[in-house]
Formats: sequence, C-alpha cells, structure tokens
Amino acid sequence: GERLVTVSRDVFLWDLSTGNRIWSARPLKYPSHLAFDLSGQLLAVKNTLGEIVILDTKSGELACKLNVPTPYEGSNICFTRESDFLISGTWDGRLEKYRISDGKLVDSVCFPDQMVTQIQMISSNNELVVKHGRYGKSSLSKFSARSLNNILETTELPDHTEKYSILPDGRLLIVRSRNLELQNGNTHIPIYESEDSIFQFCINKASDLAAIVHSDTITTINVLSRAIHSICEIPFACAIEFSPVADELAVGSAESGVVIFGSSEIRDTA
Repeated sequence: GERLVTVSRDVFLWDLSTGNRIWSARPLKYPSHLAFDLSGQLLAVKNTLGEIVILDTKSGELACKLNVPTPYEGSNICFTRESDFLISGTWDGRLEKYRISDGKLVDSVCFPDQMVTQIQMISSNNELVVKHGRYGKSSLSKFSARSLNNILETTELPDHTEKYSILPDGRLLIVRSRNLELQNGNTHIPIYESEDSIFQFCINKASDLAAIVHSDTITTINVLSRAIHSICEIPFACAIEFSPVADELAVGSAESGVVIFGSSEIRDTA
C-alpha cells in the first residue's frame, strides 16, 4: 500500500493501508527535510545543520552519508529523475549536487548574498526550479539536472513570495502572506485570500486541488473554480501533503500526530 514518512526527533515510515509503523530510525540529530526518490526505494534526510544521509526505505538502515564539505542550514532536498543524484540548497546561497553512489559533491553554483529557500524537481524534463533571494525579493532559476553550470531561465517573483509550485502546464502557484495566487506570465489570478498568514501549502497530482494550513485551519481549494471544498480545525498543524497516487491528504500536527483525509474517512496514523 501507500507509505507516509514523518519526522520529529526520529524518522518514521508508515503503512497507510493499515496505519501501522513499518520502521523508525534516528540517522541524524534535528532532522528537518525529507525526500523520496521516484522509485520509493531511497529516502533522503537533511537536518538543520545541513548534514544529509540516504536511507533504504525497506529497512530504514543507512545507505549512504553525503560528504557535505561545509554543512549549512537551508532549503528542502530532492532527487534527480534517475535517483542517481541529490540536490540541496543552503541559506548562504549554495545550490549543490551530490552523487548517491559515493556521497561526493560533483557540482555546485552560488548566488552571492542570497538564500536558496526552495527547490522543485520537474521530472518530466529532468529540470530543477530553484527559489533564491533575500529581504522579500526573490527569483526562480531553472537548471538542467545534468549540469548546474548554466541557468536556463530566470523569473522574478512578486515581492514577498514565500512559497511556490510549478504546475505541469507551466503555470506558477505562489503564496504571498495571506494570498494564494496563480501566475501566468505577467497575469496574477487570486485563488484564495486567508484571514491569517498561510503557513504551508501543497497541490495534488492533477493540479486542480490545493490545500493550505493557516491558523490551525486546513482548507482545500479548487484551483480552477476557486471553490472551497472543506474546512476543518487541527490544533498545531505543521505540515501538509497530498498522496502522489490519490487525493488523500496527510496533515501533521504537533498535538494529533498525522491525520489522513480521504474521500470518506479521517483516520489517525500516529
């Protein structure tokens, strides 16, 4: 069945079909970012110090520790399409590419006086989209995952853009404080305005449904019609993610563990 990974001091892998824990591990202190490869056989774990390890998802055992020359806190991490490299960003402006087979740094680029805050892998064309900037101003730079030497394209983001997601049709979904917006070229389409700041958001595989966390409230929104599908309260909600297969939605809470929203049920798995 489908699996879910969660993190606190330990990393946990869950079977969503049964709600049972498959394994737990503590590969690093202070884990902060997780990423599966496309095959689901590898799980990358990054901590707040910038250290990175790769776990075998069958056993939870260490498969590789990346040789990070200068660990530094930073962005999320992601695997390249073939799962042979891992991409990581730092808050001192470095974008780095590591080879999984030996853990070595093989490519890097630096954005001076900026922070790398978010990375998205576009698997269909094996490209990376990287958000970088400082002091409320940021840009998206696109790279081929094969080489970080050449920036294919750079797009300036509206001021105070906090998070983004590239949709399969190339449109850009962004969060600015209390607003969820769809950007198409120079056109900005408001999707949702919250009464409070949007803390986290994600979008489903079909790109027609977005989910946001704001003030412990979970809201799902149809991106095309802007209709609100459901609203619920989860105290101390801190993470949110759609299943890559179905429209199940996992919400992590510091109080309630993990709650799964499906078409007809809500079940507690932690």
